[in-house]
Amino acid sequence: MKKELGKWFLDIAKYLATAGLIAPWISDSDQLGIWIFPLIGIVFILTLGIGLRILAREDVKEKNRNKNKNRR
Repeated sequence: MKKELGKWFLDIAKYLATAGLIAPWISDSDQLGIWIFPLIGIVFILTLGIGLRILAREDVKEKNRNKNKNRR
């Protein structure tokens, strides 16, 4: 369950990066305002970090489970 949540956060980060790169070409940059790009960047970094942290924790738990199975 948590591994899927981590993947979901990574997907959100990818969508934000894509939107941040495509948005200036689609609409006028005057309408977007200067604050939208740093906001997209901050949310991108947060969602990427959360997703990577969740996936890293799940990988460690999975490795520990495999070690315990091999010891038996």
